[in-house]
Amino acid sequence: MNNVIKGIFFDWFNTLAHYDPPREEVYRSAFKEQGFDVSFEQAYRGLLEGDRQFFSLRARGLVKFTHLYEIEDVLTLYPSAISSAAGVLTSSDINLKIIRQALIQFNSRTILFEDVVPLLDELKKRNYILGIITNADQGVVKLINELGLDPYLKVIVTSEGARAEKPDAAIFNAAYNQAGLKPEEVLYIGDQYKSDVLGAKRAGSSAVLLDRYNLTTEVTDCPRISRLDQLMNII
Repeated sequence: MNNVIKGIFFDWFNTLAHYDPPREEVYRSAFKEQGFDVSFEQAYRGLLEGDRQFFSLRARGLVKFTHLYEIEDVLTLYPSAISSAAGVLTSSDINLKIIRQALIQFNSRTILFEDVVPLLDELKKRNYILGIITNADQGVVKLINELGLDPYLKVIVTSEGARAEKPDAAIFNAAYNQAGLKPEEVLYIGDQYKSDVLGAKRAGSSAVLLDRYNLTTEVTDCPRISRLDQLMNII
């Protein structure tokens, strides 16, 4: 990697943090209750698309709630997206049953992946400027700080705050401007090829795809890693 890199920025969900228990298993169980066998990979791909749709709505102020049960009709976009990824046909009634079953098991606990803090410690020692760029509302900033990442981060930019969503270059540029960096001085790491890799490249930065479950072997136009510590072999 070119030594011009001064900043290393990350996606948030599925890159640095994830739900416990894993959402994929929660939804697989809920689908099974309705007689559908969905694989982990299918659930994973469907949830990525569901997140894209949901956080786009939320960042635009179209979804407001204090508890997930209040918006279960909106959340049916998740089983719908998983059904599409799995190639199965579900009705709106079944999708509602699936989301209700998922909500019973889902406790919204967010935890960091085990490889996050060791990597950030090492990057901070090397004086890299660190940040997060995420398609989420501003509420995620509090969560990130509660999980202990505030001492490492120069900036946290959300799609709600930037009024732009990845892969739009505007959200990346908003973060770079706050950090006082040029796009070519930043390396971006995320788990989604279209929004993270192509978005960063569109903004003029280098990018690394984090593929924790080895599901995107078709990607060959950027470095691909399965653990964050492998990043040290790239920079």
